[in-house]
Amino acid sequence: MLYYNRPGLIRHALTSLLESTHSDWELVFIDDGSQTPGEPIVRELLADHLDKVKFVNTEDSKEQKIAQGGSRIGQYMNEAMVQSSADLAIMVCDDDAVLPHYFKDLSEYFTEKEEQMYAFSHVVCFNPEQEAPSPNCVDSLPQSDAFYNKLGIINPYCAVDSSQVAWRIRPVVDKEIRFPSPQTVDLDATFYAQLFNHFGGCPFTGFYAQYKGVHVDQLTNRKFHQHEVYENKLK
Repeated sequence: MLYYNRPGLIRHALTSLLESTHSDWELVFIDDGSQTPGEPIVRELLADHLDKVKFVNTEDSKEQKIAQGGSRIGQYMNEAMVQSSADLAIMVCDDDAVLPHYFKDLSEYFTEKEEQMYAFSHVVCFNPEQEAPSPNCVDSLPQSDAFYNKLGIINPYCAVDSSQVAWRIRPVVDKEIRFPSPQTVDLDATFYAQLFNHFGGCPFTGFYAQYKGVHVDQLTNRKFHQHEVYENKLK
C-alpha cells in the first residue's frame, strides 16, 4: 500500500482490509516521505492486526527526490516482494480501497488457473474526497461499463489502474522483474510492461477488485476534463 500526504483518503483503503472476507493477508505500508506520516493512522485502524503489517518510510524529501531523479519507493516495493511470504501481490494506492471479496476471489482464481502468472480485475469508481465507497456498489453494474475496465486479454501497460493487476510473487522475483528506482511516475506501467514481456497477455479475472478513487488532483498526474469522466460514469 502506497501513501503520500493523504491522511483523510488512506482511511478508506485501510478500512477495506478490515472488511475483507479473506483474512490471510499481509500489508507492507510504504510512506513516501510524507509531511503527514501515515503510520499513526495504520496503527489506529489496524490495531488488532499489526502482526500482519510492516512499515517502510522512504524519508525522501521533495528536494531529495528531485536531486536523485525520483522517489526510491520502487526499491522498497522490490524488497517487499523479495521478503514476502505471500503467494500473490497487488498494489493499493492511498486513494483506493479493495472490495470485501477481492482477496478471496483472487485466491480461488489463481488456484484454479495454475498457468496464469498475473491477471487484472475490474473497478468501481468513487470520489474519495466526497463520499465513502459502498459495500454493495457492484451489485447492479455490468462488467464492461465502468472506468478503467476492459475485457479479454490485454497489455496492461498504461491500460488499467495500478491495483487492478495481481501477480504471483515467486515467479516474478525469480525472473528478476522489478519496479524502477528512483522513479516517481509510471511505476506500475513500467513494472507491468515487464510482466507482459515475460508472461504474455494479461487476462481478465471476471470479477471486480476495488473501489477506484477518481478525483481531480491525483498528485497532478491525471486530468479528468473538469470532472466529466467521473460524473458521466456515475449518471
